[in-house]
Amino acid sequence: METEDLARFDECVRAVREGRELNPSELLEAGRLLREMIEAAATVAAHVRTEVKALPTRYVLRDRIGDPDPGARLAEVLHRTQLIEDLLQKAEFQAGRSHATLGRIGVQTNPDANESPAIS
Repeated sequence: METEDLARFDECVRAVREGRELNPSELLEAGRLLREMIEAAATVAAHVRTEVKALPTRYVLRDRIGDPDPGARLAEVLHRTQLIEDLLQKAEFQAGRSHATLGRIGVQTNPDANESPAIS
């Protein structure tokens, strides 16, 4: 993910928070950025899972609340990070499909609407 893409995603988030309407090209760009951000998050989730899995080989682990089996906590974290990873991969696929489909929609200005485009 490029720094420029992060800045564009931040701009998109600000526009949404402000309630600003997005024009068709901005919507297409937002879809692309959304897919890339989800892909990056999935990559981070996979790395977190790998690092958590390696913890017992690097450190002596103990449970902070007295559970005699910190491995059970690790198993829970591994399970949850796998779920996160799976959900993000599904979301990335759907975001990519939505972006591609949106790119196939032609638009033209609707003279009868208040600056809202009509789908053609």
